[in-house]
Amino acid sequence: MNADNSYGLYVRGAGTSTTSGTIAVNTKDSVGAIADNKAVLSNKGTINSSENGSYGAYAVNEGKFTNDLLINALVSGSVGAYAKNGTV
Repeated sequence: MNADNSYGLYVRGAGTSTTSGTIAVNTKDSVGAIADNKAVLSNKGTINSSENGSYGAYAVNEGKFTNDLLINALVSGSVGAYAKNGTV
């Protein structure tokens, strides 16, 4: 991602989505992947969160996020994975 205040992947609703590869969050106040409203999102790669205020993955409103490899919060102020009324 190359723009502040953005997100890369957003899954919402009762469906399931799977992705692979690296999710790189290089911008401030951005999220790499969001699982919202009971969505299930699975990543089979690496997530790097490398800017202040960035989140690699975010699960909200009973969303569920899983990752098979690494989740890296690379700088102070970044978050690898976060859940608010969801599951990581």
